Amino acid sequence: MPSGFCFAHDPERRSEHKAGATLGGIRSGAMKRKGLDPDQLGPLKSAVDAKRWSELIGTSVLTGTLSVAQGRVGLDFLDTWLKAYEAGELEERLAAWEAAQRGGH
Repeated sequence: MPSGFCFAHDPERRSEHKAGATLGGIRSGAMKRKGLDPDQLGPLKSAVDAKRWSELIGTSVLTGTLSVAQGRVGLDFLDTWLKAYEAGELEERLAAWEAAQRGGH
């Protein structure tokens, strides 16, 4: 402390202090975002629902309602859910096809 002031009160480091405070405000604001209300999201039972969720999450990140980290988690979840949903759909179609093949002989 060559000037005799601490970092927060040193007039020569005012711009550094202001930049740090701004960054701190951005970070703390991101931590305080509560996320989306389940009523906003609606059900997740089909690929159409997943598309709606994806659009809502993307818009929410772009408008600042969700942090980028929250958006990533939401979209990663949707990606995993969609893969499981598609696998389930494929299993059902295969089972129906196999049943039709057995019934035809």
